[in-house]
Amino acid sequence: MLVDFRYHSLIFFFRHGHGETELNETRLASPEKRAALIFISCWLLTGAIRIPADSQTMDEILGGMIQAQGGKAAIENIKDMTVTGTIEVPRQDIQVTFTQYKKEPDKRRIEMKVMGMVQVQGFDGKRAWEMDPQTQTAVEIPGEDAIDIKRGSLALRWMLEPEKYGISLVYRGKERIDGNDCFVIEQIYSNGDKAVLYVNAETYLIFKIKTKMLDEMMVEVETETILSDYRSVNGYIMAHTMVSFLRGKEYMRLFYKKIKMNTGLKDHLFMMQNETIETSID
Repeated sequence: MLVDFRYHSLIFFFRHGHGETELNETRLASPEKRAALIFISCWLLTGAIRIPADSQTMDEILGGMIQAQGGKAAIENIKDMTVTGTIEVPRQDIQVTFTQYKKEPDKRRIEMKVMGMVQVQGFDGKRAWEMDPQTQTAVEIPGEDAIDIKRGSLALRWMLEPEKYGISLVYRGKERIDGNDCFVIEQIYSNGDKAVLYVNAETYLIFKIKTKMLDEMMVEVETETILSDYRSVNGYIMAHTMVSFLRGKEYMRLFYKKIKMNTGLKDHLFMMQNETIETSID
């Protein structure tokens, strides 16, 4: 799975609360405003041991990561993707079902259902929007939230040309985590936001993502996500399970149940429309 904050963008739906998830008239609330999982968005492993940097270069590691995910051809072959799955919030005993649509290079739509309420959010390549629960029509999302959603809509092929998408990658050496050597890669966006990727040095698959976010008190806190259950979908290797930690405690789990590729998704699905929004979630 390419790390581009899609998991964290799913968590975007869980808005500021008071330490507990609440359902009000219009939307879900929670301690998180922006969790870049979906994750994503990431997360907790203790006892890391620093190992001096070796002779490998960032380009060599990046090449290994591309091959581990199926290779350049498999990535370039993806035109669109539809993912269905569930998100669990164990501390609040909440389960969310979601469908996410992604069309290359920069369109995305997410539909989520929790406690009988449906949320829809999208990015049409220019504007971020979400469904107003009262009027069932689309409203534009401003500010920092829009930036997060745009980032969550990043092209799946960003890893092939990171500079084209405003991403810098810096190799910071190795850490030994849970018995495995991991390459430590700092991912830096054009606005200065950062994430740290921990890439298994044997498989070249991403094991952990570490980011920072603002909590309900507007204090910066560290989040971590563990990625696992990698499977091949049309030759493209993706993590199907992600577990998110906040302040060192498990906060959220995401499971991909079904993934379809290249089904011919139409641009209209992603556009901010004035008419009432229709959803596919039951």
